[in-house]
Amino acid sequence: MKKNKEPRCKSCWFGESEKLIKRIFTGYAEQCKKSKLEWLPDDDCRTLSTKFDFSGGEIDNIVRKVVMEEVLHGTRPTLAEIEELCRHEKIGQGSSGGSIGFQA
Repeated sequence: MKKNKEPRCKSCWFGESEKLIKRIFTGYAEQCKKSKLEWLPDDDCRTLSTKFDFSGGEIDNIVRKVVMEEVLHGTRPTLAEIEELCRHEKIGQGSSGGSIGFQA
C-alpha cells in the first residue's frame, strides 16, 4: 500500500507574498547600508535636535522607522511625520501616556 504524500499547498497569494516580503527586506538592508538620513536637510536636522533630546539607541530606532516607511510606501516621510515618530519614541510623549508595568 502506497503512502499518500501530503499535498503541496502553494497558492498564487503565497508566492506573491514571498516576493513582497523579500522586496521589503532587501530594500531595508540596502537603506541600512547608507548613512543615517543623509537626504534630510541640515536645517531639518537642527530643528529635530533642538526639539528632542535622544540617546544613540533612540536615534537608531527612529532612523529604522523612517527607513521602513520609505521602503513600505516608496516615499520619504515629511519633517512633520518624522517629528511624530520622534514624539512616539520618547516614553511619556507618545500615545501610551508613559504608563509602563502594573497600574493600581
